[in-house]
Amino acid sequence: MSKYLIALLLLAGCSASPQKERVKVIRMIDGDTFHAKSPEYGLISIRLAYIDAPEVAQNFGLAAGYVLDSIIREKTLIVQYIAEDIYGRKVAVVYLPNIEISINEFMVIRGMAWVNTAYYATDRFHYDEEEAKKDKKGLWQNPYPIEPWKFRKQNKH
Repeated sequence: MSKYLIALLLLAGCSASPQKERVKVIRMIDGDTFHAKSPEYGLISIRLAYIDAPEVAQNFGLAAGYVLDSIIREKTLIVQYIAEDIYGRKVAVVYLPNIEISINEFMVIRGMAWVNTAYYATDRFHYDEEEAKKDKKGLWQNPYPIEPWKFRKQNKH
């Protein structure tokens, strides 16, 4: 096999690192989604990757939105885009500048979101969720919280 073909195969196996950029928050939508102004995309909707916060109509839905809003309101954030969902939202891991922990993970630590097991999340997210459960933080104060994906399915019109 030629060295050019080997190099091409090696490059094909490498995944490009997810795109990062700074965005200006416009407004919070709920506990895991917000609108922002992106230099590249304009006005966009951003969904926090790997987590699922309670719906607004659920227990702790409003609280999750309040916590997210208190962190991001009128801030410039660093977003690392992962994908685009079926609703056209950019799915991203989101950070405050100079803060190592993501806002996504912070929401799990505070008990304001579940780890979304339908998507890959680091072991740290799962550990954080178990600790929040053990400490009865946020939504874990309820002995039988309903996962948002189950709530949405039960409440389809």
